[in-house]
Amino acid sequence: MEDIHVHPFFRELENSQKSLLEQLFEGKDWMFCLPKAETLEKGKVDKELISSHILKPEQDKKQFKTLTGRVATVNDVSVKLVGTRVNCSLLYTETYYDDDFRSFIILHIDQPLIASAVPSSRRGSMGTKGGGRVFPVPVERRTRKENELFLQAILGVRWKDAQAYLTRFLDQFNQGLVDTRRIEMNEVAQAIKGASQHILTRHVPGYGSKEISGTMSNFHKDIQVSLIACLLHSIYPSLIKHTSKLKGHKEANHAINSMFQN
Repeated sequence: MEDIHVHPFFRELENSQKSLLEQLFEGKDWMFCLPKAETLEKGKVDKELISSHILKPEQDKKQFKTLTGRVATVNDVSVKLVGTRVNCSLLYTETYYDDDFRSFIILHIDQPLIASAVPSSRRGSMGTKGGGRVFPVPVERRTRKENELFLQAILGVRWKDAQAYLTRFLDQFNQGLVDTRRIEMNEVAQAIKGASQHILTRHVPGYGSKEISGTMSNFHKDIQVSLIACLLHSIYPSLIKHTSKLKGHKEANHAINSMFQN
């Protein structure tokens, strides 16, 4: 077990960030994540870094939020940042008491709870929100919620406008299903691609620019993949419902499922 009183992270909290320390004592069920000292970059411990390791509970008791605005989940074996690749192993916990017997929980973790802790080989020129970089979960492992969180973090204030457009698109798409007697899957694919391109063009700075680097270009492609995934998740129930009413629906349903798996 590490001695917290010689740990650079805890020393910064105890000696230089007393206001944050008070918030830990006063907050109900707040917790402090303490990464292994050997994983910290020298000279990088400051208020923002400390704040990113303080967890306060959300209304959903399974989720917490850092003081820098990141959403985290905690279980018996790990602490994860939602929407990123950061997944810290929970080594052990302890309760810290001050001289007045006030206390808070310390979660000892194997690495810093920040997106920039991801090895450099897995980094890219990502957008930021709440003081940390955003790293997408690989597409084959993303849930609909993870895609939405990723897009929200990347687009920031533009996400509401993008959501409004997606809602209009889905309304029009569903109405088209009601009115049609034949569904062409290539037209469905083109409609989804067109909707994602619309959002990229209108709401993602630099998209389509010839001066964009290869790294940023790949990042734009990743945003588009998330947009397409969100659209596919949204239209899938309606597609199955309406194709089931059409002649030859078994073949149509098979085609739809094949498309969604690719």
